[in-house]
Amino acid sequence: NNRTEEVMTSRDRIKTQFINTIRALEKALQAKNVYTEGHSRRVAEKSVEIARAMKVPREQIRHIELGALFHDIGKIGIRDEVLNKPGRLTESEYQHMKEHPLVAEQILSPIEELRPIVDIVKHEHERWDGKGYPTGLKGWDIPLGSRLIAIADAWDSMVYDRVYRKALPHDV
Repeated sequence: NNRTEEVMTSRDRIKTQFINTIRALEKALQAKNVYTEGHSRRVAEKSVEIARAMKVPREQIRHIELGALFHDIGKIGIRDEVLNKPGRLTESEYQHMKEHPLVAEQILSPIEELRPIVDIVKHEHERWDGKGYPTGLKGWDIPLGSRLIAIADAWDSMVYDRVYRKALPHDV
């Protein structure tokens, strides 16, 4: 049927546009912060590895993977002198850096296919004790994907060089 063929072609075009949107967002982030390319991919792989070991359902793993790929996308909205500062951030610089999950929410929310990952990305810096950001969620209220990405992100941040610190040996 001709109509079915048109619907399938349209669906394929939308899927291709979605994939291209993801690639464009990744490139935008890489242009802003060079270390991010490998970092986001590694965090995604480690997050998926943890989720699989926990027997998380496949659809949720896909959301965790996408969330990990975009966990730093909000850093596009952070001033370069703060984002790439080699030393310790001042209190006001740290407050500015803490805005990146809310910037990520603004970037990702308009893209319908990415809405399931918005909360995962937004809450990746929450803490179990409620002293994280941006909203102070605590314990089980923090989305599982956010918690897994936080673990993978912390690991990757420690074992790879950063602008402000050399990598730690794996045994440390």
